[in-house]
Amino acid sequence: MHCYRAALAEAIAGTHITLYDVMDYVKAQYPSKFIQGLFDLTEEQINVALAYIETNRAEVEAEYQQILKEAEELQQYY
Repeated sequence: MHCYRAALAEAIAGTHITLYDVMDYVKAQYPSKFIQGLFDLTEEQINVALAYIETNRAEVEAEYQQILKEAEELQQYY
């Protein structure tokens, strides 16, 4: 089980869920069991995702902030 990179989004293997979806809840300090249930992830999937976030925190955080900025900019047009 691993995470893979897909166009500025790290996706959890076997899903269409990005690490940035998970980051919203990690940053809000939700428990891992809650996040696992919310996204219907296996224990292995959530553990790998959280470990990847922790190991690559600076890179993931920088890209997460970029994605939030781009999403905010897009909202101006809708």
